[in-house]
Amino acid sequence: MQVLDALTEACREGCGRGLCKRIAAVAHISNFLGIKFAEAFQKPPLQLLQLLSLKGHQALSEATLLVNTHSMAANTVARILAETFYKVRQIAETIPPCT
Repeated sequence: MQVLDALTEACREGCGRGLCKRIAAVAHISNFLGIKFAEAFQKPPLQLLQLLSLKGHQALSEATLLVNTHSMAANTVARILAETFYKVRQIAETIPPCT
């Protein structure tokens, strides 16, 4: 990760910095998700966001990094997050309350 961060800093805007940021983000996210970089790199950013959303609040910084470094339509990001929230809420409603 340090090498990717150093490479990102060495590149200036318009000369590969954005690409380096995206590669570093995917490397960080693949590490967080426990999958190989090549597998994460092949997935579309929206699919990575879906995987991160399943991790809940723990993945907030990784999801923010992904959204900040990759082009994704805001309405699609909102839909993914809303769907995840809805699924989690449905699951929570099936758990009986503690008494």
